[in-house]
Amino acid sequence: MVKFLCTTVLVLALAEISLAQTEVRFTFAQLGSVDVLLDSNTPQNDASFLSYVNAGAYNDTVIHRSDQADLGCQVVQGGGYVPNSNPDVAPTAIAQTYTAPYESTGLSNVKYTLGAASYSYQGSAGSQWYFNMGNNSDLDGGYTAFGTVVGGTSVLDQIFSLKVYDLESNSPFSTVPLFPSYTTFPPQPADWVTVTSVQVVPEPATLSLLALGGLAALRRRGR
Repeated sequence: MVKFLCTTVLVLALAEISLAQTEVRFTFAQLGSVDVLLDSNTPQNDASFLSYVNAGAYNDTVIHRSDQADLGCQVVQGGGYVPNSNPDVAPTAIAQTYTAPYESTGLSNVKYTLGAASYSYQGSAGSQWYFNMGNNSDLDGGYTAFGTVVGGTSVLDQIFSLKVYDLESNSPFSTVPLFPSYTTFPPQPADWVTVTSVQVVPEPATLSLLALGGLAALRRRGR
C-alpha cells in the first residue's frame, strides 16, 4: 500500500508539472511589469511567441500602437519595432522568423488578454502581439487570443491612458503612445514606451520538490 501511495504522489506531481501553463513577464521601462499566463490550448501561437522571447527579440522594442477610439479594437500593441539610432528615422521592424496560424481555443479577445497580431489572412501571425484593453470579441475568428494577464493590469492602464500621436499618417505609427516628456518631433528614446525584456517566469519550485520527493520514496521502496 505504501508503494502504491508513493507512486500515486509521483504521478500526480509529474502530471501537475506537465499541465503547468507557461507564464511570461513583460517589463516596461519606467512603469513595471505585466505577467501573462499563456493558454495551453494554443500551442502553435505559444511556440511562435516563445521562440521570439527565447531569442531576446522583444528586448528594447517599443509600443507603437494604442488604439483608444475604435470600440471594437481597443488595444496596446507592440513586438514589432526597435527605435532607430537616428531618431529622425522611424523605428526598424524586427526580423520575422516565426509565424503561427489562427487557433480557435475558446479564449475570447476580452479585456486583459494577449493576442497575436496578424494581417487580414489567417496563418500570418508573426512577432507582433497586442493586449486587449476592452471587449474586442469582434476579433474572434481571425485573431488568436493566447494568454491572460495575471498581474500588472495597472501598468497596461497607464500605457493606455497616455496621449497618442500621429507620427506618420497611414502607417503603423499613426497612434503612438508617448510619455509626457514628448514635446517636439521626433520622439527621443525616453519618450517611447519601451519593452526592456520579455522573459519566461520560472515554474514554482514546489512542484519540482514534490516530484523529487516522490522519486526518492520510490527508490527507498525498491531497495
